[in-house]
Amino acid sequence: MGAPLLSEEWFEELAATLASVPPLPGDGSLRIGQLVTDHDGEERSWTIALEAGAPPRLERGSLEDAEVVLIESYEAARALASGEATAAELLEAGEITLRGDASRLVASSEQLEALGAGLRRTVEGDGSG
Repeated sequence: MGAPLLSEEWFEELAATLASVPPLPGDGSLRIGQLVTDHDGEERSWTIALEAGAPPRLERGSLEDAEVVLIESYEAARALASGEATAAELLEAGEITLRGDASRLVASSEQLEALGAGLRRTVEGDGSG
């Protein structure tokens, strides 16, 4: 994705990228929220909804229905979005904190792996990554 992180264009690109991921395998669903504090102290939030049999979906501005929320700084979000670091690496380093039911991540590992593979294919296939 080429737009500046957290810009309107970035969110539009993220939504389009998620929509291009093949339907996810498995059963059930998971809603993963992200809460990022940018350089001016403004908080940005969104949720990615994962549902079996459907492509992932972006929901901006609300964490209300998120079962798990990743809380991070702008720098951590940039590292995650650019592929410089994984969520696991940033969690281990204390750059991301987790709120909610972490066991839901384990229970949804098949969907999360499919999401990651789909996103990698999309980014690698567009010639910019």
